Order: sequence, then structure tokens, then C-alpha cells
Amino acid sequence: MNVAPAIAYYLYGFARAGAAPETGLGAGVDEGHAPPFIWTHGEIAAVLSLVSPEEFCGPKGEENLQNLDWIGPRACRHQAAIEQVMRQGPVLPARFGTLFSSLESVEKYLLANAPAIVRFLERTAGQEEWAVKGLLRRGDAEAWSRARLVQESEPAGASPGAAYLRDQSLQIKAKRELDFWLAETCGELIQELDSVASAACQRKILPHDAAKAGGDMVLNWAFLVPRPALADFCARIERANDKHNVHGLMFELSGPWPPYSFFPTLEIDAPTDET
Repeated sequence: MNVAPAIAYYLYGFARAGAAPETGLGAGVDEGHAPPFIWTHGEIAAVLSLVSPEEFCGPKGEENLQNLDWIGPRACRHQAAIEQVMRQGPVLPARFGTLFSSLESVEKYLLANAPAIVRFLERTAGQEEWAVKGLLRRGDAEAWSRARLVQESEPAGASPGAAYLRDQSLQIKAKRELDFWLAETCGELIQELDSVASAACQRKILPHDAAKAGGDMVLNWAFLVPRPALADFCARIERANDKHNVHGLMFELSGPWPPYSFFPTLEIDAPTDET
């Protein structure tokens, strides 16, 4: 009969051996145990902490992982530890909730994936992930598009029927022209940013409250940006905002983030000996 372990090893991510800070990593994801610590194998350092496996696995774990009030503070502590490591050098961040039953299973995972991990750390050294979102104030944008078409169109006929038909035609055409302009404008910015970034990744457009976010999300990309190119990267977004904000389109930049969007393909995507 298999007995579930009393503790599990929670993985925050990997760094170069000797580069990850030994202290100052904040509280562990599970505050009932000691703070995160560094466990080194060869040229790779794993950032780990002890957790109670039942908090993440089984019926209680399933319930916790559906509870945003439970996930929120733990995800913040996970992120804080990763960001602290990132200040010292490149990091390969693990996904929230990655557990191992023993240090032997961590070692097994490393042996299977060490070349890919080392390549990723080498590739991302001196670089940071930055997120770029496009937010459209649709009402403003449609009004601008329609006003532009009104200036270019013939004057309305004298009859109310002719004016109504003209108005309906302009409204349909304005929406179509706006979609074309939006795709063209966002595409041009992506190409411009890609020219100074080392990698780019399109992310899912998420539903959200447009009133709180400042508009409908129409673009969501992540870029891996070399630190020397960051000023140029930011300046390109600023120029795009100066040009297009009056039309209802704004580009929002956030970062730096650990390179979650560029996670490499590993031979084993999850520990084989689950707790």
C-alpha cells in the first residue's frame, strides 16, 4: 500500500548554479514551511520549497485550485521568488503548482531536461519578457472612422429616406474600414517591435471589462527584449500611442516579467512520480 508523503517539493524554476541568491527569496508558497531554498545539480540550480501535498493534490487540492482567494497570495509569492532570482541572472520559471515527491524525482527531471534548460538560460541571458496589449476604445474609434468617411462622401440627398440610407451605408462602411485599419496598424507595430526584440509570441485575447481596462483588448503579444534595446523598444510604443491614441487605440506596455511565454519544450512536461 502506497502512503502519500507528508511533504512535497514545490518548484519555482531553474537558474544557473551559483547565480541564484541563497537568501532573500521571500516566504514560501506554503507559509507553514520554510522559505524557498536552492538545490544544485551540476550547472543548474533548482529553486524549491517544501509544501503540504494535500494542499495541491487530491480532493482538497482540486478545491483549492478552483479558489481564487487561495491561489492569489500563493501565486504572488511564487512570482516574487522568481523575480528575485531573475534580478541575479536568467531564470526558467516553472508553472504554478509544479510538485515533486522527492529530491530524487527533481534530479530525474533535471537529467532528462538539462540540455534544454541550459540552452534556455543561455538564450535568455540579458533579456526580459515584456507584454504589449492593444486596447481599443471602440466608440471613439468608430466615431473617428465614420467622421473620416463623412468628409470623403457626397452630401446627403434632400429627402429623409436618402439621408437615412446614406447614414446606414456610412455606418457599415465605417466599421469595415475600422477593422482594416486596426489590423494594418497593429501589424505594423508588431513588425516594428519584432525588429528590436529577439523573439515574439502571440498570446490569447482575453475577455475583460472594457470600462476598467481602458478599452477592448485587440492585441496581446509577449516580446523577449535584450536590455540594451529596451529604450528603443519603449520609444516605438510611445510613438505609436502619440499617433493613434487620438483615434481610440492605445498600446499598453508591462514588464519586465520572467520569460513565461517562451518556456521551452521539455522531454517531460510534468514530474513522472506525482505526489
